[in-house]
Amino acid sequence: MTHAPTYRRAAVLQAVIKEAQARQDGHLPCELPGVSITFHDTEDLIGALLLRWHTRLATALERSVADEPLDREAAVVRAWRTARDETAGLRLVLDRLAANPPNDAVERALCTTARNDWAYMAVAAGLASTLDATAARVGRQLELKARNGDHPELLAAVSAPESLLMRLRDVLTA
Repeated sequence: MTHAPTYRRAAVLQAVIKEAQARQDGHLPCELPGVSITFHDTEDLIGALLLRWHTRLATALERSVADEPLDREAAVVRAWRTARDETAGLRLVLDRLAANPPNDAVERALCTTARNDWAYMAVAAGLASTLDATAARVGRQLELKARNGDHPELLAAVSAPESLLMRLRDVLTA
């Protein structure tokens, strides 16, 4: 068994991400050389991009929480922003696909990855202990906070549930 097909797939995937980064337009660059022969279809390519995003986010979360263990919630928000900034073109592609998925399979993949990312964020922030639906809801609020952080006026809608959650956590730990 050779490693050439895996290397080729990784190289093509990296070229797609690099092109998305250069374009910054949210369009999936399917027309690049090697894409059609390396990936079975658009769903296969999107799945690989979702895995790349998740890996980048998970790495940023681990690093940020390790750097700032006393304010894990802020560390998670900062980690999401770091991952977004490092892969802005990729994040734009994924956001555009989420807003208008080309088919049900892609929509399911995007939703599943988002829920997993959110749950992982909640656990990393210390606001959940398991990767479940409740954790996903909490993590979604953290992502919204990260996305709206540059616009404080948009945080009002996000901060009310967080305040209640923090009060409940304080009561339970007292």
